Amino acid sequence: MIYTVKKLKKHIERRYRKSYIDKLSLLLPHDISIITNNCLSGLMCQDIGIQYNSPTVGLYFFYPDYIRFLDNIDIWIIISLEFKEKSKYELGRIRYLQSKKKYLIGVLSDGIDEVEIEFLHYYDETEAREKWNRRCQRINVNKMLVIGSELDSCSQKDIECFSQLPYNNKIFFTAHNYKIENTIYMKEMEKQGFVNAPARLSLIYKYMLAHLERCPFV
Repeated sequence: MIYTVKKLKKHIERRYRKSYIDKLSLLLPHDISIITNNCLSGLMCQDIGIQYNSPTVGLYFFYPDYIRFLDNIDIWIIISLEFKEKSKYELGRIRYLQSKKKYLIGVLSDGIDEVEIEFLHYYDETEAREKWNRRCQRINVNKMLVIGSELDSCSQKDIECFSQLPYNNKIFFTAHNYKIENTIYMKEMEKQGFVNAPARLSLIYKYMLAHLERCPFV
């Protein structure tokens, strides 16, 4: 088989992370709900071979909205998902204009506050709403792993707020050494200044395992 450079990198990365996947499969219950700010939850479920028990698949949040979502997740997941034309974030508007396919921008609103969600891999409102609702209903509140990654307008304040959220099992991957509770500093990411989790799965899994082995999931 002949590989392009891009395909060769993906092939090597997948082989390298296989040992980590095997260990994660033993540590994480198969009825776990993995909540993430980006596509990481979907990729983890695919690797481990479990059902999507979380709605955070194929999408991402800008950080103020992710913290808002986590702070009252039981309320936000029962609010009707709607869609809008433009992101409230300048970076979101720029990304949308630069995208080859015009993905959906979702919004959850309680009439006072709202949570914006960038449905990066969804282009049909009916499909996006149906999958979001179905996966919200699957959330296992007794077995949740909540993960954050430093990117998408994430500030140190957001990370501090994340560390105060009332979840027993939470991890935040950072590109800077903030020394905040529940954070995992990834020095390999410091030069680029953010944690691009989906593109560096082997490294993410390596750090995650070290954390979970010290603090086993209950």
